[in-house]
Amino acid sequence: MLAQIEFENVTDKAGLVSPLKGIMGHGAAWGDVNGDGFPDLFVGNFADRPDDKYNQRGHSDGPAPDKLLINNGDGTFKEVEDSPVRITGRNSGAAFADFDNDGDLDLVTSHQSFDGPAYEGTEHQRPRTGYNVKNERPNNFLFENDGTGNFIDITDHAGLDLGWPFLGRNTFVFDYDGDGLLDLLMQEDFVAPFKSGGNSRLLKNLGSLKFEDVTAKANLPHGFRNGLYGLGGVVGDINGDTWPDIFFAHSCRMFISNKDGTFHEKIYQMVDEKLTEDGTTNSNWTCGADFGDIDNDGDMDIVMGDHLLNDHPNHRIYVF
Repeated sequence: MLAQIEFENVTDKAGLVSPLKGIMGHGAAWGDVNGDGFPDLFVGNFADRPDDKYNQRGHSDGPAPDKLLINNGDGTFKEVEDSPVRITGRNSGAAFADFDNDGDLDLVTSHQSFDGPAYEGTEHQRPRTGYNVKNERPNNFLFENDGTGNFIDITDHAGLDLGWPFLGRNTFVFDYDGDGLLDLLMQEDFVAPFKSGGNSRLLKNLGSLKFEDVTAKANLPHGFRNGLYGLGGVVGDINGDTWPDIFFAHSCRMFISNKDGTFHEKIYQMVDEKLTEDGTTNSNWTCGADFGDIDNDGDMDIVMGDHLLNDHPNHRIYVF
């Protein structure tokens, strides 16, 4: 018989109720940013809805900015109120990682950028940088850790602004070419207003916290309306050769590493889905995805979940 796994909701005990008011969480990351042995928390806000969507539980200031919360070491957290990571936009991805190999965790965040009209009843539209005005602010941000848990915005130096428009979705961190430096795969959403089909980017870490777009060099789909899109995905070793492979949910495309910094697409009929004319699939928008050895046979399987809520969710598991 399987042992029961039980969880306790400790949000209030951890002191997270108040700092997370005004948040429609769409991105989050854990990491020990100050080296004290306790995991700290980043929570990103999807801040483009009318104010009343955020004005809950006594909150009245509309959407809040992204938050950095430091672990006090006693099970509670304290918000860093003067951190540059406090961007107010459409955050959808984040990751802590040591991009310069100096022993501390830096932070990368991804936002969606476009200059669409404000929602009716939204008073805080203009301050929401990162998505609302063409070329006003970057859509992706890189923050360097100074070694003590304080962050510095080095987005321009790093070359992470991917221009307008870019519907940043998820952020994947991995060493795609085996050179010892962590690279970035910035996933793009396909959703309106652009219906571009997405143009996700593979960014090679050149060292010194500088990145280069190598999507085309890596033989991945690229270019406006021709690129790779997804609502979720996973990077991992699907074929057991120790090199990272890429799977994007919703577009349901798999790219296998050639072990030389390039990839080739492998078609799996069971995960092949086609878009309908209105931009949706019969899968109710597969969103989350992960690899795992579900049947304990020594190789990786795929699990996917749907984005939207309906009476017949199409969550699925593919066993290889």
